[in-house]
Amino acid sequence: MVAFSCLPSFSQKLINLPIFNHKNDGFFPQLVTQCHVLSDKQFLFMLISVALFLMLQLIGEALSYGFGWPIPGPVLGMIFLLIGFVIKDDLIERVRLTASVLLAHLALLFVPAGVGIVRHWERISAEWMAIAAILVIGTAITMVVTALVVQWSAKILGVDDDD
Repeated sequence: MVAFSCLPSFSQKLINLPIFNHKNDGFFPQLVTQCHVLSDKQFLFMLISVALFLMLQLIGEALSYGFGWPIPGPVLGMIFLLIGFVIKDDLIERVRLTASVLLAHLALLFVPAGVGIVRHWERISAEWMAIAAILVIGTAITMVVTALVVQWSAKILGVDDDD
């Protein structure tokens, strides 16, 4: 399923970008990974983007821990990144490649959560009813709040249902 169409030399940097193949007959699109060779400039932009993400997360963690705020540091870091997008127009383009790679490999970040579930299975099985209730209630609240925010945003932006 994963095919590499190029073999890099020692100095070339590789990146795997997911491309969805919608021509297959299955229900889900087939995920095909293509091999791309990055230029030195792209590789440098990726390193700078990762450093920016980690720096904003560190600042968020420091503020959250230092002031005792109940907001997680990574959430504060994402808020700072959003502020950066608003202030600096070309920041989105500078981090787009790195963000695409991180999103393509997002499933790897769920492995620790799965390990945690397996490790604490006894507690989860003992409290499954409360966990299920919270998941259902939390999902319902999220759906309602999302619908209200979309309606509010559409009203502010002057978007009709027909648009």
